[in-house]
Amino acid sequence: MALAAQALAPAAGPVRPVPRQWHRPLSGPQDVTMCDGVPNATFTVAVAGGTGAYSYQWHYVDANGVDYTSFNEATGGTDTSTLSMYLQGRGSPYSPGKHKYYVVVTDGGTGASAQSRVATLWLASPAGYQIQYYRIDNSTPPILSVQIVAPSSGCIALYFVNDGSTNYTSAGQVCAGAASPQWKPVGTVDLNNYSNNIVMTRYTEGASGLNCSTDYLWHWPGP
Repeated sequence: MALAAQALAPAAGPVRPVPRQWHRPLSGPQDVTMCDGVPNATFTVAVAGGTGAYSYQWHYVDANGVDYTSFNEATGGTDTSTLSMYLQGRGSPYSPGKHKYYVVVTDGGTGASAQSRVATLWLASPAGYQIQYYRIDNSTPPILSVQIVAPSSGCIALYFVNDGSTNYTSAGQVCAGAASPQWKPVGTVDLNNYSNNIVMTRYTEGASGLNCSTDYLWHWPGP
């Protein structure tokens, strides 16, 4: 006995087109940790599969989840694209902290698209100026001390020179969790030439251990 053909019931609701997706993986971009004040952060993605030519749309997602897509710094090759972010002078949202980037690649031959992984950019920097005040005691020779604010993570190291050279002497450090602000003696001062007395700070980011110079040379009795 022949079996009767069974009719298929229509799917409930409206029929929607399936978006064309490119299921080949993309390589990158990778996470980047860098010192705040370094001019550029670079992200690169490599294309695997597809037929080309490819177009690339880079995205930046801020801390509030707002997605930005206007990047003049992005370049695209045959099978790679690079985003080189010029960070100096941008202000918010490019202030120190975590930032998210990803890219959507579209195959010009098929129209299919693929999204990369989301990469994190961490700008390592303590907040604000770490040296707030100075004082000189009455000893002979007089000793210079500075008031320093502890960073939220990592450590701030102090270096001092009083002869105008580059032979800085370590004057200790202040790390996250320490009393803040606190006074730290840095060395004896040259009262005959104020510009010789230079304090330099260097920041070590806590999670990565990245060493970042603050590029802040502090001359007693002022910058």
